[in-house]
Formats: sequence, C-alpha cells, structure tokens
Amino acid sequence: MQRRPKHHVNPRSALAMLSADEKTITQRKMAIAMYGYSWLKPAGCTKTMLGRREEEIERDEVERQLREVEMQDRMAVETEEQERRAQMMERGEVVEDGERDLDDEVPEADEEDLDDEVPEASEEEDEVDLDDEVPEAEEGWVYDTRREPDTDEEELAHVGRDGSRPRR
Repeated sequence: MQRRPKHHVNPRSALAMLSADEKTITQRKMAIAMYGYSWLKPAGCTKTMLGRREEEIERDEVERQLREVEMQDRMAVETEEQERRAQMMERGEVVEDGERDLDDEVPEADEEDLDDEVPEASEEEDEVDLDDEVPEAEEGWVYDTRREPDTDEEELAHVGRDGSRPRR
C-alpha cells in the first residue's frame, strides 16, 4: 500500500493567506447577517428570526423522522409480501408479479347454499302494472280554478291597485 505524501502548505504562502482572508470575509458577512437575530423581530412577526430558524430546523427534523418511519413501514410491508410469496411458492401456488389473489381473504361458500337463498324471478313477476297502486279519481271531480293562491306572489298578482281584492 502506497501512502501519499502529505502536502504541507506554508502558512505564509499567497494561497494560504488568500484562503484565510476569504474565511474571515465569510465570517464577517455571517456576523452582519446574524446581527440582531436573537432579539430583533421582523415587522408583523411575533418571533425573532432565531426563533423562526429554530422552529424551521425542528420542523425539518420531524419531517425527516416521519419519512424514516414511513420507509420502515414500507420495508416491513415488502418483507411480509416476500414472505407470503415464498410460502405460496412452497405450497406450489403460482404467483405472478403485480397480481394478488383478492379471494384469499374471503371465506369459501358452497354454491348450493347460494342457490337456495336467491329465488329465481319468473316472467310474470317482471311485468308489474305500476298503475294498480294509484287510486282512481272520482268521475265527477273537476279541477277548481277558483282555488286559494298558494304563494304570496300569486296573491299579490290578484290584488288591485287600490289594495282591494277582486271579487270571486
């Protein structure tokens, strides 16, 4: 195994000094940006920027944990599915990818039992006269056109300009 020789950067070299200057400038910019972060509140906000930042970090952490739990649940379901497939293969049942036998969870029923419960409809029962249930009107009945109005609009239409009702 060959070891790489370590390169020692001379602290007085131009590259080291430039790197240190860039680091210092970056730190100053962060200090300026963060000034007042812990005690100043933006207009219309009830929390400081530091409080908002901490809540955001906490929310991201909770979301990450939820994703991990969801991933673990998915892995558990996939493991169960693989075990179920392995058991079916041991029993000699054919399992195709993507297909699932929905009848596995339904208890078996005898076809003889189902035939006894369902009566067969005859052709006579299909032709039912729906008018048999409607009572017949009396022969002397006539629609009364002089009936009382059902709504206020109809009543107002019959009231004269002077406020009197028409004579009937």
